[in-house]
Parts: sequence; C-alpha cells; structure tokens
Amino acid sequence: MARTILLFGLLSCSPVLVFDDGEELTQLSLEELLQVKIMSVTGSSRYEQEASEAPARVSIIDAAAIRKYGYRTLSEALQGETGINMTYDRNYAYIGYRGFSMPGDYNTRVLVLLDGIRLNDEVYHQAPLGTDFPLDMDLVERIEIIRGPSNSLYGNNAFLLTVNVITTSAKRNGVNVASSVDTRTRVSGRITAEADPRGKDWSLLVSGTLDHAPGNDLYFSAYDDPANNNGRSRDCDYEGNGSFFLKAEKGDLTLLGGFSRRRKGVPTGAFDVVFNDDGNTSWDERSFADLSYTRGNGSGDSLKARTYYNGYFYKERYIYTPADQTFYDYTKSAVLGGELVISRKLPFDNHLVGGIDYHYALLRDQRTKTKADGTTLNLHSPQHSLGVFLQNEWRISPNLLLDAGVRYDYFSPSLHTFNPKAALIYKITDDLVAKYLFGRSFRAPNAYETDYKDSGSNIHDNPDLKEESMLSHELVLEYYHGPGQRLSMTWFHYSIKNLINQAVGSDGTMRFENTDRVRITGFELEREWSWEAWSGRLGYSYQRARDVENDTGLTNSPESLIKAKLSRDFLNRRLTLSGELQYLSQVETLVAGVKGGDYTLLHLTALARNLLVKNLDATISVRNLLNESYTNPGSNDHVETSYPVALIPQDGRTVTFKLEYRF
Repeated sequence: MARTILLFGLLSCSPVLVFDDGEELTQLSLEELLQVKIMSVTGSSRYEQEASEAPARVSIIDAAAIRKYGYRTLSEALQGETGINMTYDRNYAYIGYRGFSMPGDYNTRVLVLLDGIRLNDEVYHQAPLGTDFPLDMDLVERIEIIRGPSNSLYGNNAFLLTVNVITTSAKRNGVNVASSVDTRTRVSGRITAEADPRGKDWSLLVSGTLDHAPGNDLYFSAYDDPANNNGRSRDCDYEGNGSFFLKAEKGDLTLLGGFSRRRKGVPTGAFDVVFNDDGNTSWDERSFADLSYTRGNGSGDSLKARTYYNGYFYKERYIYTPADQTFYDYTKSAVLGGELVISRKLPFDNHLVGGIDYHYALLRDQRTKTKADGTTLNLHSPQHSLGVFLQNEWRISPNLLLDAGVRYDYFSPSLHTFNPKAALIYKITDDLVAKYLFGRSFRAPNAYETDYKDSGSNIHDNPDLKEESMLSHELVLEYYHGPGQRLSMTWFHYSIKNLINQAVGSDGTMRFENTDRVRITGFELEREWSWEAWSGRLGYSYQRARDVENDTGLTNSPESLIKAKLSRDFLNRRLTLSGELQYLSQVETLVAGVKGGDYTLLHLTALARNLLVKNLDATISVRNLLNESYTNPGSNDHVETSYPVALIPQDGRTVTFKLEYRF
C-alpha cells in the first residue's frame, strides 16, 4: 500500500499541458495532433465518436506506443493496461480482467477482433493473444480496448472485454524490412511491401514474418529427482512462427487476408505427460479473409457490408509411456459469414445503428487418437448462428446523452438470448464527463464444453449446458484537459451466474456444468498526460472477485494492480526512452497453501530514429530489467497426479535488439 501511495503522489504532481480556449488545432505540434487523433474511437458504437461520448470506457494503444515501448506481442501490449493481468503457461497467453482470470479458461470471455473480423475460434472460443496472434505488431495502427460487456453489438464472447485491433494501411511506395534478436536467441524477420500511388484510389500492403526460438531451459522444483533430470526441462520450450498478411483497398472496397502457423514445445509436464521430452508439442494454424464495402461518413450516415472466413487448426502431441500410448488431439474449425451494419442520423438528435450478422460454422471438429488404439473420438458438430442488434444514441440536451441498445442471438439447435445495454452520459463541463453504464452479457457454451468426451480420462459431454450471464454496473468519471490529458475514475460491480466449470461427480466422472456464481466489485484510477517531450500513464486497480456460494476468493485473482508508463523524447524526437512498471499483488492458486503473484516488473526501451543513415531505426528493449524471479499459476492441467505443479516459471531479464529499414 505504501508503494501505491507513493506512485499516486507522483501522479498528482505530474505535469499538465493547458491549452487556452481560443487555441487553434493548427497551432499544435505534430505530437499533439496525434494525441487529438487517437481520442476518437470506433469500436464502442460501430461508428466514429469522441471517446468522452462513447458508451464504455475505452483505452487506446496506438502504433507510436507499440514502437516506443517495444511490444512484440498483443499480450505484452495488453499487460501494460490498467485492470488487466496476463498469465503464460509456456504455451498460450491468457488474459485476466478486473479480477477474473480463472486458470483453464481459454480466453473465452474476451472477444478479439481484427478490423472487425472475429478471431476467436469455433471449438474452444479461444482468443489468440500471445505468439498465436496472427499479425505482426508492426502492422497494427491502434488497439481499442473496450472495457465491460459489448454483447449488444458483437454477440458471443464480448463478455468482459472486447479488443479491437485495427491494421495499418499502405501509406507509401516502397519496402520495409525489420529483424530482431534477443538474449534468449529468439530471432525474427519481417518484410513488408507497400503501394499507394498518388492520385489513385487504391493501395496494397503485403507482409510476411518469420520467428524462431530454440527455447529456454526451465526448472520445476516438483520434478526435482534423478528420474526427471532433477527438475530441468531442457530444449523443450522451443517455438517457431510464420505469418502472412495482405490488405488491398480500392475506393469503398477493402480486402483482408492472412495466414499464420505456430509450433510450440510444451515444457511443463501438463496432462501428466513424460517430463523433459521435447516431443510434447502443440501446433496452431489460423487463416482469415474478409471483403467489405463501406459507404458514407464514419461518424454519420453509413453502410457497411462484409463477407468473411475464419479458419483454425490445432494439433497437440502428448508423450506417454509406453510409446504406443502417445496421445494426439486435433481440432479444426471453419466459419463462413456475412454482416450488414447501417448507421443513420435521425431527427431530434438521434443516431441509430443496427445490423445483422449470420455465420455458419461448417466445421467444428474434434478428434483424438493414440498409437495403440487409433481414433478414440471423432466429433463433427456444425452450427448456425444469427445475431440482430439495434442501438440508438439520443442527445437529450447538449450535455446529456442516452445510449440504449439490444441484441438477439440464436445458436443452433436451441439457444436464444436477448442482451440489453444502456449508458447515460452527462457532460458536467466541457472537460468533465460522468457515465453510468449498465449491461447484460452472455457467453454461449463452446463445442469443447458441450461435446468433448474421453473414456480414458472419464470425461463426459454435456449437451444441456446453459449460457453464462452477467449483469454489470459501472460509474465512470473522466476529466479531459487538452490533447493527451485525461484523468479517469471507475467503480464497477459484476454479478455472474451459471458460470461454466468442470465439475467432478460423486462417481468420479467429470463434465462441464453451470455451477458457480461470482461477484466482482472494485475501482480503477488512471491518469494520462503529455507535456512537451514527456508522456505517461499511471493506473491503479482494486478488484475483489468472490465465489458467492463458498464466499471464497477466486483463483489467480489479484486484488491490486499498478501500471505505470513514462516516455521522453530527445534530439528532436530522434531518440525516445520509455519505461514501464507493472505490479501484481498476491493470488491464490489451485493448490491449497501455495500462493502466486506479488511481483514487480520493470521494462525499459530505447528507440532511435534515422540512426546513422536516413530511414534506419533501431530499438533496444529490456524486459524484466531487475531480473525478477516470478511465476504464474497453472490450471488443473498442470496440477498433476504425481506432482502438484501449481506455479509456472516466467522469463527473467531479456534484451531484444531490433533494426528496421525503409527502402
């Protein structure tokens, strides 16, 4: 708590840039104009609006922040945001928000969009956030983080949080190449070609990225015996990635396409596999395509029609003894869909947006096999879904807005759900805004939860699962004073019921059931500022998440989070130094008496532009500068029958060197 008081003391005396009422935008610097630009958001209402009038609390990470803080993955960028904590099980990155971060949840309660394309797969509903995210971070224009439920606009999985990643467009004619290496011998390279002819209404961007890491040697104390290499997992944490991205724009038409493939070694001994065997491996492939037509003003009357494809393939190999018991797990999903969204300004200061979204999951396949027994599970469960939504913003007076919406969703064969959302937004002054936000959100059970069964593991299916539901209340107070200057205070209360969890019956069988009720209450404080060459952000979150039935705290739920960022430009912006501090309080784990968390991480990044020669940029980034030894809680998959592995070691100090050149 003393650390918190100290940080907020620094926050209260941070510099503020004040603008006279009569100052014109033309008098602002380029950096200040960029700050003005990012105060508009599109994801919270499906049309462009000021962040102060959005029916949600929205934060933005723009391309400049991604570069100057050296973010290599989407999870690294999100980790620095107020109220968010990320965990990593040496295979996938998982997100926690406002105290909800249950081990074993495959990011099913957060929706990730790429230019509006849903990236959550159709079997697990897992959102890709780590190295499985199918886009190089150099190709991201900005990340909109829409806090709270957004089911009334986006449907399933927009339960706690929606992350809208907006890609960059071609801005020049030329080629851009980048390469990086870190002290853990991870090597990556990217090449991007852009065409944006002057006076033409078309542009094209094509990019490819390759990434390889031989992996770290890791120590697991629970396996510390001679039969398990004294707890050392050697050469089992390897990873290889490749991705391709295309964006073509002509007039009102935009075509997006991409493909990524990832191979990752699993060093943790999960699922009671043979420890320290580099054959334990997972594969992920993602592919997407989207053709959209947009007509009209982004903040006024507009029409957007799109058709899209989203594909996912997953394979995992688990090594057991004897060798003929080696187990293979396969998943394949493919979605074809279409969407129509219409935005229209109506009389009496109303702005109506409505739409329809239909998608057909023609593949939702799950298959398992062993070398000895061949195929043991072969499920094929296609699904249709339809969503219809309507949302209206009514400006009751110049200072008062009422935003109300509702969405209906149908999932075959029999799930129907209505979800309303409302926001009352009052501008107390030109700089001070108060918001009350209410919503009902849902999460439909996925194919893995309803259909998966395995006689060997005594896991049964449950086709009668109901959707999870949540009622949310938020009070937000935001103070804006000039571009880049913001102070926000948020109180929130979430009530979740019918939470889906894997339950063990009296006969020892396991299946997913609607068992739990959860209540989450807390508050967030955040201060953002820029002053001449300085910029920064400081945030504190207090969150109390409880299991209502047992009156116990949730696993992997920190009560306190502190996030701080500070950046300084030198030499007329040719050099930028940036630092980031992250603190996470102690958390419960799945093993009684074993605690996790309570660590502080410090990251530093130096970005040099036009180094030595024009168009050559260099970055040196040091993550975990203090070499903090810390762990993340594991899920039930990591709490083995022989070894109670509850905590998974994370990376120590890592230095990354990156060069980028624009031809």
